[in-house]
Amino acid sequence: ALAVLFYIQSDDQRKLVVEREEQLAGVKAKLKAARNTEIRDLVDVIARQNVASDVAIKGADDAMKGQYAKGFANVGLTEAVKGLDGLVKGKVERIAELEARIATQADAITEKDSTIANLKSAHATRVTALQKDLTDARADFTTKLATKDAQLDRAVKEKDVIIQQKDQDKTVLAQDKDTLTREVQARDIRIAFLEKKLADTKKGVHPAVIPLRHADGKIAKVLIDEQIVYIDLGTRDNVKPGLPFAVYAKDQPIPTTGKGKASLEVINVGPNTSECRITKAATEDPIVEGDLVANLVYNTSRTYRFVVEGEFDLYGEGRTDPLGNRRVRSLIERFGGKVVDMVSVDTDFVVLGEEPTRPP
Repeated sequence: ALAVLFYIQSDDQRKLVVEREEQLAGVKAKLKAARNTEIRDLVDVIARQNVASDVAIKGADDAMKGQYAKGFANVGLTEAVKGLDGLVKGKVERIAELEARIATQADAITEKDSTIANLKSAHATRVTALQKDLTDARADFTTKLATKDAQLDRAVKEKDVIIQQKDQDKTVLAQDKDTLTREVQARDIRIAFLEKKLADTKKGVHPAVIPLRHADGKIAKVLIDEQIVYIDLGTRDNVKPGLPFAVYAKDQPIPTTGKGKASLEVINVGPNTSECRITKAATEDPIVEGDLVANLVYNTSRTYRFVVEGEFDLYGEGRTDPLGNRRVRSLIERFGGKVVDMVSVDTDFVVLGEEPTRPP
């Protein structure tokens, strides 16, 4: 009976072991399936593709032999996968960081490229402008240089003309000087001849009374406010407008110099009187009625005869007036005198021109 009991218990134990082994086999199968699924998922994540289980397992085994999986070779698959997944995530993050930095650097490079392009464009524009300015400056310089050369050439020619003209003027002046010298010599000879002839003519002739020692007329009326006077000479006395008179005090003799105290000029002529304006007067010795009037050229009873020789410096310029002789003759005739060409016994005055001061 004990043997039967032991056998029964042994059979039960055997059945229990078989049952437990079947349960373990099922668990192993489930674990293997789960592991294969995890490996395939891991391979999908790593390779980004779907592969068969055996390929996935081989890929997983090869991956476990890689450099980054050496640290997980002695741990379970789950831990190894987690570890590798962590590494992958780290690398992915690092890659993302590097890609972000690359993108940033690319943006910076793009910005710099744009800046460089702008600088190149600005530089090219500036170079073009400078080249244009240089070309314009060269053209302007060439034009101005040509203008200056032309001006210089013209100035040199003008200078040559001026020098030539001065040389010609010097020649003309030298010729004029020689001519003037000859004329002066001829005039001196002529004057000496006339003086000798006059002296010869006057020999034995009683000299006439000096005309200025006798008055020609008197002051008849004085309008001092109007600067007008009337003299007792008119058309019957051959008085003409423009004829000048010197005024002398009535109670004194006419000075030998002929200088009067006032000067008059005839402006209107009547039959017996003439209206004169005062051209010069002394306040300390005013003109009064009865004062005497006289003119060297004018004479109430006869016409004075004049001989005019030589040239005259009428304006004090230090040189003779080409028309001086003619003007002196005209004034004498205007004031009632007569100009004759030759000295004779009837000649009253000889007017000789003085030699002017030669310009330096």
